[in-house]
Amino acid sequence: MIHLSYSTMGDCKGSCSSMLGLTYEFLSSASFAIANLLVKFLQSPGTGQLLLFRYFAQYAITLPIYSYRKDLFVVRPLKTILVLLVSVITTSLSVVIFYFCIPLLPLGDATAILSTSIILVGLFAFIFLKEPCRISGVFISVIAVVGLVLVSRPSFIFGSDTAGDLGANRTVGILLAVVSNIFMSLATVAIRKTGKTTHFSEFQFYYAICGLTMSFLSIFFTTGFRYPCLDDIFIMALSAIAALFSSVLKFLALQNEAAGRVTIASTSQVLFGFLLEYFFLGVVPAILSLIGAALITFSCITLTAINITTKQTQ
Repeated sequence: MIHLSYSTMGDCKGSCSSMLGLTYEFLSSASFAIANLLVKFLQSPGTGQLLLFRYFAQYAITLPIYSYRKDLFVVRPLKTILVLLVSVITTSLSVVIFYFCIPLLPLGDATAILSTSIILVGLFAFIFLKEPCRISGVFISVIAVVGLVLVSRPSFIFGSDTAGDLGANRTVGILLAVVSNIFMSLATVAIRKTGKTTHFSEFQFYYAICGLTMSFLSIFFTTGFRYPCLDDIFIMALSAIAALFSSVLKFLALQNEAAGRVTIASTSQVLFGFLLEYFFLGVVPAILSLIGAALITFSCITLTAINITTKQTQ
């Protein structure tokens, strides 16, 4: 007969919780890759219109869940409200700014800049959350960043065939990407700070409202609203649902795992993106991209192995 002590059961529960966090993040990365793949099938989507549709769908889906839980009438501690407010605003700002930097900057440059969030999240988590900064984590972060750089092949490292590299707009695009990266890193730490006291529907509900407001203002002061094609509406809806699913899973991942490790695991979205583009679009990645993908795969596998070993030894 096998007897389980309370300490053994607690260790198993902690290990399962930690592995559950990484599982949530891997599924979140896959959903995010699906959302990006669907965008490629759109005929004439505007940046603001795509964001507006996404946040409206998110609001429509999360409102019934949030209302059913009766969280609308729950009085929260002031500290919890402030952290939730910071996480909602920084997440919205990061997404909106990033969408608007894409037309001004090559996608490889933007991806390379955003890859530094692995370092920023680790730094912010060390400062604000007191998460330990281990040598193994730094090693895995460096490998993941190198892999992302090889995949994105930014023009400021590998050169560019385009004269002027988008001209003076490139500087503005780089600044926007850096600001977006900082906001996303702060958002990741803030979501982790909320802990398990906040339900995912509460965050997604206020995130949708904040995102709707920012999207509307950005459209009003830039291009103006343009109705999408009828063929695009269905694809935009599927993309919005996949993006919402990805956001919910990332929120759950941060509730069960350290912010730094979740950020490293999020690099797996590059792998899912390669697989989806190969099978659905017939896009064959370059040699450097395959090497970068291999490094990212190695970092994710190593992270998972270290996570399991750490939990077993505790």
